[in-house]
Amino acid sequence: MRRYRRLAGQVIPFVLILVLLPVPSGSLELVVLDVGQGDGIYLHTPSGQNILVDGGSTSENQVGKYRILPFLKTRGIRYINYMIATHADEDHINGLAELMQMSGDSYRIGTLLLPDVADKAQEGYQLLIQTAQTKNITVAYLSSGANLTYGALSLLCLNPPSGSGFSSANDESIVLSLRYNDFSCLLTGDLAGEGEEEVRRILASASLRKAYNIPEHYTLLKIAHHGSKNSSDEELLSLIRPEYALISCGRHNRYGHPHKELLQRLKNCHAGIFRTDQSGALTVTVKRRVTIRGYLDKTPSKLARILFP
Repeated sequence: MRRYRRLAGQVIPFVLILVLLPVPSGSLELVVLDVGQGDGIYLHTPSGQNILVDGGSTSENQVGKYRILPFLKTRGIRYINYMIATHADEDHINGLAELMQMSGDSYRIGTLLLPDVADKAQEGYQLLIQTAQTKNITVAYLSSGANLTYGALSLLCLNPPSGSGFSSANDESIVLSLRYNDFSCLLTGDLAGEGEEEVRRILASASLRKAYNIPEHYTLLKIAHHGSKNSSDEELLSLIRPEYALISCGRHNRYGHPHKELLQRLKNCHAGIFRTDQSGALTVTVKRRVTIRGYLDKTPSKLARILFP
């Protein structure tokens, strides 16, 4: 069922709104998986939900079977509440298709979430939709304004607008603004071009920030498009003001990701930088403090300030 809310003179469609009753609070965990040249992010909410945001690679064969599934097994995960594909590029979705194909007695998947774009006939989307249908997995769509809420945690979609017809799949990437008490994180897929303009428009509007409950700055930013040269420009970074930046890219990848100009922009805004090509999988744990640990790092990094007194 489609709902609408009027914000700052606009009608914003809520394609999917899920509000769950608060449950006793635990810790929030976010893991940027080491999938080589690609993206794969695991979220475990304080109330126990399991969410995958992307899962694909162009450098690792059968990344779903040999990288993502072993991670899920080590965590004892038997149910994935939501599997979110930010856009249709292979390096974000081929592992998701594998995971759906392999699902069954050992683990199940509840809902596949896709961007609510005009062109749903793209090959990548059709692969995911058809695979989900054969496995009786619900398919739903996200657009700007959709909000998944679990107690104190919310995942707000900032892109794409409903029925978007942007010029590229990257531009139509789902962008998720995560808030959990004083902690915040922006997940950006391969955001670029018209999509980046849309997110800048929202973040630059004081009225929309207030209506959407968007933080003044973000604790973490997952850098778009693996740290490509033109991703996360200076204007966008000035609106996000991240304390830390997380970059998912393959070791010695042929694209030169992350690009030196992007790294310099992050240094200019005083953001700490964590990279999967250097540290392996990046695990962010939010309890009283925020801890960031790279799988290959000897000691975790902690934010200096205490978020939850």
